[in-house]
Amino acid sequence: MSMGRGVTSSAGAEALLHLSQDVSRALDEFVRSVRIAFGPDLDSVVLLGNEPKDADEKHGIDVVVLLNDFKGFRADQARQALKQAQAVVPFRAMFLLVGELGSATSAFAQKFGNAAQLPIVLYGSDPFQNLEVPRESNVLRLKKMLLNIVLQLREAYVQRTNSEHQLAGVIADASGPLRSAAATMLILEGVLPAELPRISLKTSSRGSLERVARELGEDSNYFSAPLLGLSSARDERSLPPGVAGPTLLGLIELASRMRGRADLLK
Repeated sequence: MSMGRGVTSSAGAEALLHLSQDVSRALDEFVRSVRIAFGPDLDSVVLLGNEPKDADEKHGIDVVVLLNDFKGFRADQARQALKQAQAVVPFRAMFLLVGELGSATSAFAQKFGNAAQLPIVLYGSDPFQNLEVPRESNVLRLKKMLLNIVLQLREAYVQRTNSEHQLAGVIADASGPLRSAAATMLILEGVLPAELPRISLKTSSRGSLERVARELGEDSNYFSAPLLGLSSARDERSLPPGVAGPTLLGLIELASRMRGRADLLK
C-alpha cells in the first residue's frame, strides 16, 4: 500500500499488513481521491481501530479525514471516492477540521481511544502527536469508554448467547478497548508515565489489563479465566464449547469494576 507522504507507527504498519487486497486498494484509491479533491485543505487521513484485525471486510473501517477548511465544491469531488470505498467494505469517513480534533477525541472516546495513542496515518503527519487533552477530559473519556464497553457486552450477551461463535467475535472485539482502558487508567493514576512511548503502549496495554484485573479480583486469579478467553478469542476468533458465555460474563464484571475504579479518579 502506498499512501504518499503518510507517517505511521510500527503498530500502524502492522495494521496495514492485515488488510485484504480489496480493502487495501479501496483505501489507496480513497486517499488518492481525497488528496485531489481537497487539495491544500487536506491535512491528514487516519485509520481508526483498536487492533489491526478491526480493519477488515467484516467489521468495516473508520477513517478520519482532517481538513484545514471544508468547502462544498471540494467535498463534491470527494463524494464518488467515498461511494466507491463503501461499495468494497463497510466504510465510514469522519470529516473533521483541525480545530475540532480535541473535542472529537473527547466526545468519541471509544472510537478515538487507541487512534490517539497508536496512530495509523495513511496520509500527512500524525495529528495526535502534539494534541493536549486536559486531564478532566481524559478521565471523562475513560468513564464513557468503560460504560460503553459494559453496555455493549451486556447487549451482546442477551442477543447472541445462543451462538458461541458470535460471542467469541464480541469477546475478541472487546480486547482492544479493555486493554486501552486499563492502560489509560494506570496513566491517570500515575502508575504508568503520562508520556509512555507509543512504541511500547501496545505491549503495555495487555500487561495493564492483567494488572488491573489482579487488583480488582477477590484474589490474583479471580479474572484469570476471562482474560485467557479474551486472549484466545482475539487470536483465534473462536473458543472451545461452553467457554464464550462465562468469559463474556467475567469480562462484564471486570469492566464494571473498572468503571467503579475510574469513578475514584479526580
